[in-house]
Amino acid sequence: ACRADLYAHRQPRGEEVYQDPDAPPLHEPEDFVSCVALPLFAELARPGCPLRRLDLSMMALSVPSVHALAFALDRAPLEALRLDWCCLTNECFGMLAQGVLLNRHLLDLSLRGNELTGAHGCASALLDAVGRH
Repeated sequence: ACRADLYAHRQPRGEEVYQDPDAPPLHEPEDFVSCVALPLFAELARPGCPLRRLDLSMMALSVPSVHALAFALDRAPLEALRLDWCCLTNECFGMLAQGVLLNRHLLDLSLRGNELTGAHGCASALLDAVGRH
């Protein structure tokens, strides 16, 4: 089986980044995700996609990006998905739960360091989806 990995990382919060004065301006993480991750998520939904492991840790994923990822999870052959420290909110966890529930390949899901507040329904929906695998 073919395996592909994507490792996309951003600078941790609070740390300054050197910017070359001749380089184009740095984009906010959400801009980067929209430009890079959304086409990737579309590729994930394509039949025959060889991607098996995806690591987007340390990327600030926007709600629309997570929505697109959740939609792609329905069709994606991903076996491992790492979304550690991605600024995921309760709403994002709910969306991911829907995608995980429909996915039959995912074996490893990592969500460390996100912004889950413990609101009723979000965590339990995700745990229920994972438990049905």
